Amino acid sequence: MEDEDQVICSLGYYYRIFRLSSKLKICVRSAVHSYIEKTEEKLNVFVLPEWSEKRQNWGKDLDLNTAGCLTKEISDNATKFCRWTVASMLAGVDKMRFAFTQRSDNSVVNHKVVGSYTADTTAFAKQLGLNIENCWAIVKDVVDIVLERQEEQGEFLYLKDTNQQPSYRLYKMIEEEGDESEDSNEDDRL
Repeated sequence: MEDEDQVICSLGYYYRIFRLSSKLKICVRSAVHSYIEKTEEKLNVFVLPEWSEKRQNWGKDLDLNTAGCLTKEISDNATKFCRWTVASMLAGVDKMRFAFTQRSDNSVVNHKVVGSYTADTTAFAKQLGLNIENCWAIVKDVVDIVLERQEEQGEFLYLKDTNQQPSYRLYKMIEEEGDESEDSNEDDRL
């Protein structure tokens, strides 16, 4: 540290370039939470708060069956775990650690870590059934659709078309002129 008052960044960022096709590259900024010098591994840490003591009861179950508690959390929050895993894979993170936390003394602010589970990122992705090639195919599809529109700017909505399987569409959001005038008239009345 150069200065006593200097604030150190709490995580590091990696900028990586991936090739989507022969003409298309994408630059992705991804976060790495920590680096273990001894093993030269990158590690991301994620927090799993106990939100229902009756349902989860980590005080008893965690010591006996940590993997079981994690499996239950995965089944309840599959999308969150997939998002964390893809973010870790994009950053080239070797390990993911999940910290199980409970509130301390019924405080909303204070928590205590009651256990943790560490998993290899690629093995954890396989456990989730996460296909990284499929993820890249979705990114490429979105980028191709946006590039086909050839519009420089605007707000868009990307939706799955329920009539056609599997089809996604990109809709441009249109700002209505009447909405602005109605808002200004309401302000005038107050």
